[in-house]
This record gives sequence, structure tokens and C-alpha cells, in this order.
Amino acid sequence: MSSISDTGLECALCHESYASEIRTPRVLHGCGHTVCQMCCSALVDVSAPIAQVICPFDRTVTLLAEPCVLSLKKNFALIEIIERHKKFAGRISPLLVDEVPPPEYMKDILLGIPCDEDPKHTAIFYCIVCESNMCGECSRKTHTGRVLSKHCRVPVSEKPLSRTMCPYHSAYAIEFVCQEVECLENNRLMCLLCRDYGRHRNHRHSLLEVEAAELRERVREALSDFRSFISDLNGWNIRVTQTVAEIMEMNEGSHMTARRQVEAHFRRLREELELQEQTAMARLDAHVADRIEALRQHQQELAFITSQVTAVSAQLQESSEMDDARLIEQQADLIKMLDAVRTHQSDIASAPSGLSLDTRIPFSFTADNRIHMGSNVDIRLVILGLDGAGKTTILYKLKANKHCSDECRQSTTTVGFNVETIQYKNFKLTMWDVGGVPKLRRLWKHYFMNTQALVFVIDSSCPSRFGEAQNELAKIFAERELADACFLVILNRRQPTTVSQHCIVSSAAIDQLVMNINRFSAGRTVVIHQCNAMSGIGLWEAIDALTSKLLLARNQTEILDMEEQQDEIGELPET
Repeated sequence: MSSISDTGLECALCHESYASEIRTPRVLHGCGHTVCQMCCSALVDVSAPIAQVICPFDRTVTLLAEPCVLSLKKNFALIEIIERHKKFAGRISPLLVDEVPPPEYMKDILLGIPCDEDPKHTAIFYCIVCESNMCGECSRKTHTGRVLSKHCRVPVSEKPLSRTMCPYHSAYAIEFVCQEVECLENNRLMCLLCRDYGRHRNHRHSLLEVEAAELRERVREALSDFRSFISDLNGWNIRVTQTVAEIMEMNEGSHMTARRQVEAHFRRLREELELQEQTAMARLDAHVADRIEALRQHQQELAFITSQVTAVSAQLQESSEMDDARLIEQQADLIKMLDAVRTHQSDIASAPSGLSLDTRIPFSFTADNRIHMGSNVDIRLVILGLDGAGKTTILYKLKANKHCSDECRQSTTTVGFNVETIQYKNFKLTMWDVGGVPKLRRLWKHYFMNTQALVFVIDSSCPSRFGEAQNELAKIFAERELADACFLVILNRRQPTTVSQHCIVSSAAIDQLVMNINRFSAGRTVVIHQCNAMSGIGLWEAIDALTSKLLLARNQTEILDMEEQQDEIGELPET
């Protein structure tokens, strides 16, 4: 026989044989190619966020669990061939005397089956009639006669599988498979005598070849699906890796981009905002760290499932090459393996929907320079109240965030509506100020659709109109479209500039007003605040209380939705 190097059992990259320990063949699981351990060490890219090896043949990336090539699996099939090659290297394996075997018989020689006539020789032929293994020389000598030359001889690698004999009737081969329910958990295989006279008499049955062919077809289909599944897993793994790399890239990664934006914002306010900047940086880094941890955890889950599916696929491949009887005997185990992998497949099919690969990091700043991670929450807010209560003054005070300089805003009655949008914390508030004159109040209901928050303004400096305001507020509480809305009642002008005999303010009247509002609020939690729209005292505290309630309601809604989804999943019938 030729040397290991001559037979092609060498590293395709350095052309050195796999003879020494440092040349151990290692499998790149990303593409399936095999290179020696020394070449793998040279190909490791340790500068990447995750240690990886790029295949020199097809440029496929193989991720390493550790920054060392020893984490790659050995090619045990190739190692076994090399061992066989060494074991039978001293044997004489001629086809004919003093002739070198043709290359097409090299696979048969590597099987290492000894010749039945001369054990010193390696068999390359199998006689189907004689049921014996022979080397080329013995085959020529023993099958040159007129009778024996007609025997069918095939290469030993194409040797047909032997038929399994019945354990109860050793002279008869197994030919049928029982289809009765009571025999499913017992030995279903039967011979001719078992079918006609034995324990499977009068049982429904089918041919062994048909049953084995059907099961083998199922296994092959599963193998095809699993190969596609493994390819999808590798693709998803690569995408996750790319996402992590884009986020963590030192110069152009989204993490660094976000850091630069935060630094630019705080650079203008460095002297007085040093503490706020440090807090914002810590929250941003924690957010990115949590996201990276989630992505890497998902990456580890993908690698674990990939290894499991690969192992099952190898087992199924081995089972598909078994003889019919052994294949049927392992049917239950095969079905369990198929079901287990399909469970992983269904889990992965639904898992990526909850995992975002968007490399952007959304954040926003509030008026007090605090950073809030996540996207803005759009809120539709309607401001209602009697005419002259100060609704428009409040709207433009919030919009300008300073002392209102437009005196007409506080003295002119609103005809129709005003609408403005302000940014407060993580909330984008679209505020609708609707006129409060009697002829416009019947139109209020047209603004209730999709309203998430309602602010009702009462002039606390004029107790003579408290009853009218209470009646209008009671009608609003009864509206079905506002069943899920949050309510804020603002008692405006608690320090009026002028006092008349009709507008005498007393704390008892205001306390009675608050009690009446809570009484006819129909069980709603109403936020009530006093403020001065002109000076802005107490106004932002009222808005802060309202947004806190909106955030609490939003979180409770998300929790209820998650519980409903879990209940629906729990009620699904088991397949």
C-alpha cells in the first residue's frame, strides 16, 4: 500500500500528513471542512468579539466556544481510516500477482477485511454465491473454472446486507412485520412460520422491505429537513454574531455612536451637569450590556441546539444504513429523536420573533436632562373645562415652559380648539384644548375617541361655578369611550389677583369640591392638583403625576397581556 500522504490523507492546506499530535484533523463545524490542528491555530481570528476561524476554502465563519482550537471536534472518521491504514499497511493486497491495485479499489482495501483463503491478504471482492471475501489473486485462482466463473462477485464495499434470521425458527429469514396493536410494543418481526403457524398467526402484517422502505424514507426526509434546519441555525447564528459585532464595534458600532451622542449633549452643560452625565452613561451601558447578554445567551442556545441536531442527524444517518430488521427494532427510539428535534425546531421558529436584531439604541432626554432608554410613548390628551377656566393658558404655558407673555391667551375665549405637542420624559403628549362655551360642550364627545388622558380644568377662584363644573365632569365620567382613560383635575387660580363678592374662595368650598369629584367619579382614580396657570406653580407637578399614572396603567396592561398569552399557550391541546 502507499503511504498516508500518497492516499490523500493529508491536510489540504499545508499538505502535511495527519501523523503527529499537532496535525490532528479538526472539523470546522460551520462548513464541514477538515484541516489540521496547526493550520487551525494559524487561522484563529482573536481580534473579533468572539473567537472565530474563517474557512480558507469557502470563507465560512466557524465560531469557537473558547479562544483555542481544542474546542473544535476531531474528525474521528478520518482518524479511524488512518488507524486502519497503519494496521494493514504491511499486508499484501494484490488484485493480481505483482500488480498494484487500481485506485477504484482503494476504498475496499481501506476496509481492512482479510481474505478468507489467505488471511495475509486484504479482500477486495465478495462472492455472493460462495458468501466469502477474497483478494484479487484468490478470486482469480478459485473462480476461473467454467462453473465458478459464473458466480457474481462484487467489491466488498458493495457487499449486500445479510438477511436476519428468525430467533424462533433459525432456518427461516424474517420477511414480515406485524401490524396488530397488541404487538406494537413487542417483537413485531416474523418469518413465514410465525405468520402461518406461530405467535403471529392470523395477524395483519406487511412486508419487511415495505415497512423498512417507508421508515427509511421518513428518516431521509427528516435528515433533509434537519440539514436545512442546521443551515438556518447557522445563518441565524451568523446574524446574531454580526449584530453583536455591529453594536460592539470599537469605532462605528451603535454603542459607540450612542456614547458620542450622549457626550455631545452633556459637553455643552459640563460644568453643572457632571453628575447627570455619569448617571446617563451608566444607564446606557447597562442597557447595552443587558441587550448584549440577551443576544449572547440566545447565541449559546443556538449553538447548543445545533450540536444536538447534528448529533441526532448523525444517528439518523447511521440508522438509515442499517438492515431492515434493526431499523424496525429502533423505530421507537428514532421517532423519539425526531419528535425531540422537531420540538427544538418549533421553539426556534417562534423564538426569533421576540429577539430584536435592530442595532439602533433608542433613547431620549427630558427637560431636567435625564436620559430615558426606549422609544417615546405617544399620548393623546384632551383638555376640557368651562369657559374662562384657564385651559388655553395651561396649554401654552406647558408649550413654552416659561412665564406666558401673550396676555391674549388668558383672556380670549377659545372658539373651536387648539392643538400642541410637547415632549415630557418618554411621553410625546399631543394636547387638544377644546373650547368650553356652552354651545361647544356638546361637541366634546367627538374628541373622546382614542383619548388616553383627559385634563379637566376648574377655576378654583370662582366657587359660584363649581356646581356647573361638577355636572359637566359627571357627564364626562359616564362616557364609555373614556373607560380606560386617566383623569387629571386641575384647580386653577388658587391665588386670584382680584376678588369679588361672587368669587370668594374658601378652603372649605375647595375641600367640598374635591369630595364631590371623588364621590361621582364612578370608582375611577382621579388625580387632583391645584396650580396657578399664570406663574406655572404646581403645573409640572400635576403633569408629572398624570404621566406616572399613565406609565403605571401601561405597565399593568402589558402584564395582563402577557398573562393572557401564557393562559392561551397553556390551553393549547397537546400534540
